[in-house]
Amino acid sequence: MPDLTAETELSFEHQVVARLGGWPDYFGLAEEQHALAMLAAVIRAKVIDEPVFRVVCLWAGHMAAHDRVAAKIEDQGFKPSENKYLSGLEQQQAFHENKAMKLQRELLATPYARAKAGGSAQTDFLDLFDAPPESAPHGSKTVTPFRSMKRRGQG
Repeated sequence: MPDLTAETELSFEHQVVARLGGWPDYFGLAEEQHALAMLAAVIRAKVIDEPVFRVVCLWAGHMAAHDRVAAKIEDQGFKPSENKYLSGLEQQQAFHENKAMKLQRELLATPYARAKAGGSAQTDFLDLFDAPPESAPHGSKTVTPFRSMKRRGQG
């Protein structure tokens, strides 16, 4: 019997992507695969909205670039240099790895870390998927749950 849960999750993730405006124009297959993996994680954590989706797209771009540079390094057979400096490709790989890890920490932060950073208020974006279209805000078919995050006491 085929596993239908993977197809259901994939279609739901694609519904989320469609409601959030779709993938950026520069996305290829590698970026989309990375983004879908991270998107599944942030959907499980119920922290998805437009700003989080943008960070997911940035993370996927850096991970795909890291993979492409790593493949070039592997093909060219780079070895550590005698003077301990990184080659240009190794510097590019380190840059993308550092950027991706910073974004990943931001995306997968614990609830305590999100609350401490002022991001504890979450939107009900995912709940609107089950609601009938008539109950959507202002009768529209798109969802825009973005609320700016401000700390209390700051104007």
